[in-house]
Amino acid sequence: MKKILYLSANGYIGGAEKFILNSCKMHLQNNKYLPCILFFKNGEAVKEAKLLNIPHFVLKNEFKLSSPLRLLRAILEIRDITKTMNPEWVHTTMPYTQIVFGLSSYGIRTKVAWFQHGPVGGTLDKIASLFKSHLLLFNSQFLKSAHFATVPIIRSNEVEIIKLGVESANNYNEKFLSSKLRLGTSGRICSWKGFHLIVEALKLLKENYPHSRFSFSIAGNAKTPKDIEYENSLKNLVVKNNLHQEIKFIGHVIDIKNFYQTIDVFIHSSTIPEPFGLVVAEAMGQSCLVIGSNQGGVTDLIINGDTGLSFKSTTHEAVQDLYSILERLLLNFESKNLDEYKKIQKAGFELIKNQYSLVCMTNELEDLYKNSK
Repeated sequence: MKKILYLSANGYIGGAEKFILNSCKMHLQNNKYLPCILFFKNGEAVKEAKLLNIPHFVLKNEFKLSSPLRLLRAILEIRDITKTMNPEWVHTTMPYTQIVFGLSSYGIRTKVAWFQHGPVGGTLDKIASLFKSHLLLFNSQFLKSAHFATVPIIRSNEVEIIKLGVESANNYNEKFLSSKLRLGTSGRICSWKGFHLIVEALKLLKENYPHSRFSFSIAGNAKTPKDIEYENSLKNLVVKNNLHQEIKFIGHVIDIKNFYQTIDVFIHSSTIPEPFGLVVAEAMGQSCLVIGSNQGGVTDLIINGDTGLSFKSTTHEAVQDLYSILERLLLNFESKNLDEYKKIQKAGFELIKNQYSLVCMTNELEDLYKNSK
């Protein structure tokens, strides 16, 4: 059985790490390729790999690119692991691992797949592009265009877009069955996720409809001191606007699918265009109606009025635009006039189930591994 070595710069679970874990899990089920993950750092993703029985290593020599001696030790360790495993493919994740493996692989004959999960356009992207890859992968057309707008060098045999797979429910589930409108969002709590836009829009909603019943749950946590500062400012904003009864911070959720089952509407509010928006696909796959940005890779998933509802999350009109959508939704919820929304909700679910499943993603990936020159 041919081997694939996946490189992960992070130990925590973000979108790129979910992709790696899901791909390796499906490779093991398909029994065509034997995957292994090399984590540069320990953390939640390593624990998840253990639970899924995915073969993996964690670098003994942690490093930073700015520390030459530590970097050299890590390079030698990566070389030893790669030569011992002798994989047909090494799958690098984002520019950081592409650079490190490029420095580690001199004289090693293996194919390289570099997955650009984004964001793109930084110095590391330009450096990473100097290293050869057989496959250059993107998760959306938006990300591919953004990459080549800033990194014109192409040192790859093939360039492909992979539709990221998510676990969807087996069947479409009815929503809007509670006596109140249940709204929610999930992800790392940081300023560019735009959670403050949602709080501001809900403030207007409560001011104009004080007797209406709605709730908003935030699933996720802050990971850095700057993120913690933002989370605290969010909580202060909630208290200041007397929204503490409606808005709840529920922290990190292990079973995210269960969280999606507790809400009717998922709101994606990034203030910068996201490369893909994995949480949007996850929420759609659990039958949530999704309100999301009209910019970035999310537009591959959300067709306004068809598979979801879009608002101008990256502009100064964001709060008012989101409020208008929520106001109309709330009024229709209270009058039980929801046929339009249920149609959109179901179309979103069908899109994910038919085009963004883990099976579809892994089959596409394995075909590329098999057929790439």
